[in-house]
Amino acid sequence: MLIREITIHNLRLLRDVKIPFERDGQPRTWTVLIGRNGTGKTSILQAIALAAAGNAGAISLADAVRDQLPDMRRAGDVAIDATFGFGPIGQQRGERPLAPDGKRPEGLGVELRVPPGRDPLRAVSWYTPLRGDKPEGSGTEATDPLVAARARDLNHWFVIGYGMFRRADDAQPGQKPPDWPSINRLRPLFQPVPLIGPGFLDILPEELKGPYTAILQQIIKGSQGDDPVLPGIVDLERRGRGGVQSTYDLNERNRWVEQIGTRRVKLPASWFAHGHQSTIAWISDLVGHVLLEAGSYVEPREMEGIVLIDEIDLYLHPAWQVRFIRALQRTFPGLQFVATTHSPILLTGLRRDEVVILERDPEDGDVMWRHPDRDPRLLTGSELYEEFFEIRDLYPTDLARTLDAWRTLAMNPHRPAEAEAEIDRLEGIMKREGIAVRPRVPRAGGAEAAE
Repeated sequence: MLIREITIHNLRLLRDVKIPFERDGQPRTWTVLIGRNGTGKTSILQAIALAAAGNAGAISLADAVRDQLPDMRRAGDVAIDATFGFGPIGQQRGERPLAPDGKRPEGLGVELRVPPGRDPLRAVSWYTPLRGDKPEGSGTEATDPLVAARARDLNHWFVIGYGMFRRADDAQPGQKPPDWPSINRLRPLFQPVPLIGPGFLDILPEELKGPYTAILQQIIKGSQGDDPVLPGIVDLERRGRGGVQSTYDLNERNRWVEQIGTRRVKLPASWFAHGHQSTIAWISDLVGHVLLEAGSYVEPREMEGIVLIDEIDLYLHPAWQVRFIRALQRTFPGLQFVATTHSPILLTGLRRDEVVILERDPEDGDVMWRHPDRDPRLLTGSELYEEFFEIRDLYPTDLARTLDAWRTLAMNPHRPAEAEAEIDRLEGIMKREGIAVRPRVPRAGGAEAAE
């Protein structure tokens, strides 16, 4: 399942926003949302999740945030309209519940409404282009293909969401299989719930535990080189002392191989810093959910579906961020990522049409969007901050500008006599801030200084 387009009305500050997720008529695999705080980045991820959940699933997800959804500036329904498609493998193999015999619809339309107050949320879906007219009322398992697919947790209808609460060592031993996995794997976007992550080793059937750790090892080893998914981690040791059979084995035993200087050291996942913990958590969770739904081994390159991630750069060093997008693109070419970020450095792995800048209208505060004017892959560090954060000054702080003004005057031997008072003032500011400066250059004498 892949998203093609979404239209959002009256969701917080998203009064009338329509965002396409296509390139050359096909769903593009990457979209990253960037903007100031309060421009609706997380709200867009939540809107996609609600649209993809079906009527009953959306009711379950929205319950935790129902009162936070409406645009408080005016009364009216929250309205979300979306169109979805399927990847090549899903189009060929995926089941189409309620489709006419012999037909394999290529798309799905969704309409979702959240009325003011406590009136029930309503959502309905229909196949496209087989039927152009939208059904009336709310979808049921007997009439609505998306509701039917979610009720059975069907393969090739995959959508998953990640909020900012993600750590590998939150996985608890002895976890049970999740209830309604096709919906509960979206819940982290709506409330802070721990991920299953490496805990899938206690959930997956025995015949999938080996494939699960083999895929994690493949992701680590296959991405070595210039663009590793997990920089510094070079292998996952799956052999010896019973192999890797449980959450405890991944989190607490020395199974992850890190390159430290010239040595390779085996360490537990719980030993790593936040950046590696966060990335291990959501990638191991993603792989586990894909295998749980498929019921069989799936090559990372053949995984399809939508991955929604809030703050994809969470805890990642800028040197890691520069390569992270390219690493994920090579590892999961069939997955469609829609993510948010506050880091312009992360965007260097993206084309211009893969970046969506969100801004508020200065008059009414409504959120608008645009693609950047320049391709982020070609920009310098300063140009990235100018393009995406509107930081155009060479020195972005008052103190740095004070130093620049002092340097311009104090290092000029031909400055006029009246400049000395200004230099004294600037030096006083810097002294109060603990900034030491070298002695000013003496003024040249006579007519030369006057010039």
